[in-house]
Amino acid sequence: MTYRSIFHHVFWLYTGIASAVFVLIMVLLLFAMIRRRAGSGRQPSRRHENTLVELGAAVLVLGMVAYLVYVSETTYGAEMTVASRRPALTIHVTAYQWCWRFAYQGTPVAVSADCEAGRFPVLMLPTNRSVRIDLESNDVVHEMWVPHLRWKVEAFPDHVNVFDLRVDHTGTWRGLCDEFCGLFHDSMDFRVKAVTPATFHLWLQHQSAVAAAPKPTPVGGPPVKTQLGGIP
Repeated sequence: MTYRSIFHHVFWLYTGIASAVFVLIMVLLLFAMIRRRAGSGRQPSRRHENTLVELGAAVLVLGMVAYLVYVSETTYGAEMTVASRRPALTIHVTAYQWCWRFAYQGTPVAVSADCEAGRFPVLMLPTNRSVRIDLESNDVVHEMWVPHLRWKVEAFPDHVNVFDLRVDHTGTWRGLCDEFCGLFHDSMDFRVKAVTPATFHLWLQHQSAVAAAPKPTPVGGPPVKTQLGGIP
C-alpha cells in the first residue's frame, strides 16, 4: 500500500466527475443561449416548475454524493488496512517546537536535529517494507507532511496517531510541518530517505553501534531553540 497511489486514484476520480459536471453545465448554458438567440421573438415560458426534470436532477446529485461518500470511506479503509498487519519496522516520531525526533523501536537509534541552518533530521526507511509510524507531539499540535509521498497526519500532545506506510522506490524527499505551531514553524522541516533493505540494515547497525558507544562530555555548542518542553 502506498498513500501516493491511493491519493492519485481518488484525485483523478474527483477531478473526472468535477470536469464532467462542468462540461455538462457549459453545454446546457450554451444550448440555452443559442436557443434564446434563435427564438428572440418568442415569449419566454411561464411555467414555474418542471417536476420531472427537478426530481431527475435531485436523484442524480444524491446518487453522485452517495458514490463519493462511499469512495471516501472505502479509501480510508484501504489506508488503514495495513495497520492490522505485522509491520517490518516501527518508528516513534515526536514533533516538538520546532523540530522532529525519530526513534527506531527495538534499537537505541534516535535521530534528531535542531532544524536550523539546514540541519534537518532524516527519517530513514527501507523500500518495499511495511513501516509503522507512531506519531505524537510533545507540546502543541503539529502536522507531519511529505508532499511527494502524499501523506499528511496530525501530531497531537498526549495522543498517538498510528499509520502504516510502504515506499516502493528509493529517493529523498522533503517533509515539513503543515500546522502553524509557533515562531519557527517555517523552519520545521525534515527529510525522508528511502534506501534498499540491505542498505537500511547496514545503516541501522552502524547507528546502533554509534548510539551504544560512550558519549564524550559536551563542552558547549550553539543554542537550541526550544519551548514548552521541546526535545533538543
